[in-house]
Amino acid sequence: MRSAVAGGRDRYCATRGIPALREEIAAYLKRTRRIDVKPEEVLVAPGCKMALSLAMMALIEPGDEVLYPDPGFPIYPSFTRGLGAKAIPFAPVREKQVSAGLNEIASKITPKTSVLIFNSPNNPTGTVFDERACCGLADLFAKHDLWLLSDEIMRASFLAAKYLSPWRCLEWRSVQSSLMVL
Repeated sequence: MRSAVAGGRDRYCATRGIPALREEIAAYLKRTRRIDVKPEEVLVAPGCKMALSLAMMALIEPGDEVLYPDPGFPIYPSFTRGLGAKAIPFAPVREKQVSAGLNEIASKITPKTSVLIFNSPNNPTGTVFDERACCGLADLFAKHDLWLLSDEIMRASFLAAKYLSPWRCLEWRSVQSSLMVL
């Protein structure tokens, strides 16, 4: 501790995270998920629940509608309601029923819908969504000008499965700025 104080490392770090850590996270995302982000686009949080909460507080206003996968992480609907918004569940998109699943989600989008939460690999089912499902969701969010909150925290638990982030479906579009990846 004395050496830290003597070395000037006795202050709070930058609120967005230590720059070297943010650089390393950006490199990790590029290496492991082929997501090309700049370090200044990375925000470090003390855990997934905090990162999810911060993202939801930034995106959701009272009266909004938020679509979320059910079954899913219990914080999706509870925190949505806590922010004064309406939580609207949708069934996970099944591999052999991609069109039907995407149609169900599309049918729930209204002018009040502001955020679509996506979770792959899904918690608790472990479902890893394929390219058709990921890109279909990305198309929906882009078409309806929604924020897409992509909760990918379980990805490390499913390294053997073929994984695709919706970010990859949006590379050629200008809508990546409306996507948050956790």
